[in-house]
Amino acid sequence: MYAKPAGVIFYHNTFCAEAIVGQPPSMAASNLHFRNNLILGENPESMLNYLPKDFRGIFLMDTYTSYSTADYDGFRPNEGQDMQFAWNSPAGGARIDYKNPREVHVFRTLKELCAAMGQECHGILVDYDIFQNVKKTDMANFSKIYDAKDMDFRLKPDSAAVDAGCILPNINDGFTGKAPDLGALEVGQAVPIYGPRP
Repeated sequence: MYAKPAGVIFYHNTFCAEAIVGQPPSMAASNLHFRNNLILGENPESMLNYLPKDFRGIFLMDTYTSYSTADYDGFRPNEGQDMQFAWNSPAGGARIDYKNPREVHVFRTLKELCAAMGQECHGILVDYDIFQNVKKTDMANFSKIYDAKDMDFRLKPDSAAVDAGCILPNINDGFTGKAPDLGALEVGQAVPIYGPRP
């Protein structure tokens, strides 16, 4: 998220990495919206040059617009980190502010983030055990090449990410169960074919 993007939606993605929106202090973003994503932390030390000082958490939103939003996402917090969520937005509740420094808010839990900012009030915590067969990357061997056929990103039917999303008309119509699942793949639906078709 570089070059001050605006008007970006993140719907139904599976990220095996920290979600860092904007690069403080001068590369924030505008009008961004996160829904129904899975964001599973890997290794905060790999992000040292991109994160603000003393923050090694899972999710940072740095926005010039107070109407940027995030909700119904699943997070795997980074191990050994106290503060996991950061939300930087225009000071004093201004709708838009491209000139002045943004107020910095850092939180330990989703509950704290919700109470203070009204964001991720339906967010949940997850771990790699929600998948059929995906494990956290071994950062001691970060140059290892993984073969896609050895991983299965489908959700286990009884995992917390199933039916935990919100309905997004014309985006996730035809979901199975009580509500859309989090992440890129819906339980009970065929896995999309990526790359060349047979």
